[in-house]
Amino acid sequence: MLMSYTVKPPPLMSLAEGKNSTMAEPYVGAWELAFISPDIFIGQGVYRLLGIYSGSSGKVAAEHFHKFHILNEEGKVVDDETIALYCIKVYVTFYKLMISNKDIEYSLLISEKDNVELRDNLLDIKESVDEGYIQDHGKRHKLFKDMDEMLVYLEMVEGLETKMHEYAKQIRKCEADIQDETKMNKDVLDALLTATSQFKKNARQKGILLMQNQHRLRMVRTLLQDDLANKYLDPDQKEKAKRMIKKIGDEIEYQQIVYSTHDMVLFTPKGYIKKLQQIPDDYIRLEAEQFVGKKWMVTKKPSLLKKFKREKEE
Repeated sequence: MLMSYTVKPPPLMSLAEGKNSTMAEPYVGAWELAFISPDIFIGQGVYRLLGIYSGSSGKVAAEHFHKFHILNEEGKVVDDETIALYCIKVYVTFYKLMISNKDIEYSLLISEKDNVELRDNLLDIKESVDEGYIQDHGKRHKLFKDMDEMLVYLEMVEGLETKMHEYAKQIRKCEADIQDETKMNKDVLDALLTATSQFKKNARQKGILLMQNQHRLRMVRTLLQDDLANKYLDPDQKEKAKRMIKKIGDEIEYQQIVYSTHDMVLFTPKGYIKKLQQIPDDYIRLEAEQFVGKKWMVTKKPSLLKKFKREKEE
């Protein structure tokens, strides 16, 4: 599907120019652009991924590559499916990293200490609000149960966010190693593939929890801004409440990251939760296999000149 704006490939790929344009030329048709990866080292072999976009004059028109070629160091097409699958996994991983950049940056800012403090602050606020309201009215307000639910949410996501933070650091280290070496070593790539897969697994689980609890988070934020609960807080607790309101705002903003990261447009949180729950843990591998099955080309594209000559001879 053609896009109305220019979509660039992941940083892994660069426009095939100079010597690389000569290598790519046999596979590029009219109104097409070729992007090529750095060297991918697998065993004793050196390979490169050649992706073809719709476009011309440096203007990319398609969101995804519409075909692939895996080339060896001599520029010849590789027909080994194992090597092809691995090279495509590299591309899919870098594509996921590109669209997940905000998610990764968010996770790098996560602090386990801050999470514990946040939960303790909410517990302190909840106890004061409950006690004050019961003294005034003889019973607990039904809306305050959302604070209980938010405490459960914070406890559930704490472990997931800690893992996301650790895997995000591993991802950035692997990316730096690749850039420093200006090549893609299989050991580093394997570590990157694993870290990315685990990061996405935990991020998806957090996304599900966030979608399931977003209305509770919004209600707690409203309560902390309202005199219904606020009047029972001392000055120190009111400062805690302000930090809590900001944190909830950050979570609500993160919800948009969850939507964009998975590259989907769904109309309801319920539908989105269902979609996230259906994604298998090894979806990167499955997606790579689909690329190989649908996009991997092992034959050269005949040039327009050759096609014209053949038609003329006929």
